[in-house]
Amino acid sequence: MHLNAFAISGLLITITYLPLFLFIFLKGKTKLTKIYSFHILAVLWWGLFSFVVANIEDKQLAELTWRTSHIGVFLISVFFLHAVLLLTQKTNVFLIRYSYAQAACFSLLSLLGLGFNGMRLFQNSFYYPIASPLYKIAFVHWVIICTVSHLTLIKYYREHLNTEHRQIYLLYISIIGFVGGTFNFLPILGFDVYPYGNFLIPLHSLVVTYAILKYQFLDIQFAFRKGLVYSLLLISVLLFYALTILVSERFLQVYLGYKSLGFSIITAFIVGIIIIPIRNKIQYHVNNIFFKRSIEDISNENERLRQEIIQTDRLKSIATFASGMAHEIKNPLTSIKTFCEYLPTRIQDKEFLNTFIPIVIKDAERINELIHDLLDYAKPSTPQLAKSDIHKIIETVIDALSAKMIARKIEVIRIFNKAHIPEIPLDAKQIKQALLNIMLNSIEAMSENGHLQLTTQLSTDHKVLIITIADNGCGIPKEDLSRIFDPFFTKKEKGTGLGLSITHGIIKEHRGKIFVESTLGQGTTFHVQLPTQA
Repeated sequence: MHLNAFAISGLLITITYLPLFLFIFLKGKTKLTKIYSFHILAVLWWGLFSFVVANIEDKQLAELTWRTSHIGVFLISVFFLHAVLLLTQKTNVFLIRYSYAQAACFSLLSLLGLGFNGMRLFQNSFYYPIASPLYKIAFVHWVIICTVSHLTLIKYYREHLNTEHRQIYLLYISIIGFVGGTFNFLPILGFDVYPYGNFLIPLHSLVVTYAILKYQFLDIQFAFRKGLVYSLLLISVLLFYALTILVSERFLQVYLGYKSLGFSIITAFIVGIIIIPIRNKIQYHVNNIFFKRSIEDISNENERLRQEIIQTDRLKSIATFASGMAHEIKNPLTSIKTFCEYLPTRIQDKEFLNTFIPIVIKDAERINELIHDLLDYAKPSTPQLAKSDIHKIIETVIDALSAKMIARKIEVIRIFNKAHIPEIPLDAKQIKQALLNIMLNSIEAMSENGHLQLTTQLSTDHKVLIITIADNGCGIPKEDLSRIFDPFFTKKEKGTGLGLSITHGIIKEHRGKIFVESTLGQGTTFHVQLPTQA
């Protein structure tokens, strides 16, 4: 492999433009961003083939590679022009069609071998093509299209400098890229100038990435996280480290004659020591540029934000409680109040007494039930963990609900993995309450002759116990699934809507999770996950 400067620049283009293309193509939602992503892809195409051609020693193969590489070269300027016209909202159908047509024409002629008049060994390093008259015409078109694009951009920015300050990056970074790319034409046109300008093209990609992350360049919205930025930083440093090793080893082998594996390892170790403080410096500047503060400040700010979110959730719960209490208690109190108002004048009216006394008793019981559930919900719920057999707890719940299941002719299907599930640390009383609430909801959702399937199993790593409770009841509407664990949310005529909220709290206090799946008219499945270790 010929690790010359041109090959290294091509490799840098490839490794910087590939993730940039994928990022813009996937995150961009507009036609502008899609077209600009194709411009990035065309540059990536050139970078890949420039790296390959710099390592080819066969003259014919090198010429074929150069021909193929120019598909990307001719399209770079075309996609850029199209993106500029979209950004500036200029409608020029003829110009767009002509630019695409000439790129397709020159690409085809290049593949057919009409673009070059042979190859030459450039500076005794790698093969470079010799331009034909047709190629010179193609180059003039390339320059004209690039010039029109930049003049359009300059005019647009002069008119919209105050409102489009973010998009002005397109002008700056395109100049960097196109100036660097122009150097690659010079040897083809007969100028014996090494194409070091190819190193400016990766710089273009880095500036584009920075503009997107920092200023939402091209209106690409991306909420970046500290971990992602540091991961990208680490990857960049490692790539720089790898390239430094390759260049150093190549220099030592070619110019100093060293070929010892041990010497290469020592070189890698020394370079690694040098790079560590460089990485720390880069990380420091990343913190200042992207986050405007140090890592400690960021951590403190994140903790403050977390506390604010917790406080907001508490206030939201209080508001929900207040609203739910008002709704649940209002109707029973109305009937009790009405009865008390009429009682003094109608105390001898037996029909009145026989009608209202059962109602008052029933409403009083409803208020008592509501208060009882509220106390269960609000009281301290730190579980008292002890090794327990989950299957015995489930059987206890089934026994407690057996009368209801017999009345509705509900069949219980047990799929228990008793042999492989050990006793796990949990609060048996609380878990019993949680499972009772879930099963009670399942029973009430089923008509006669339903079936309730209970399954227990361990996760693949044996760290989580999974309890599945599935019914074939009426199911839950899709729009209600996200609310079933909210306090006071219920669509039943009877009930306070606190059962599943209590269950959710119990599972959460056990460091577990609860999920629900439901299909309207087919049934509902609850998945309860509990850790097997304290």
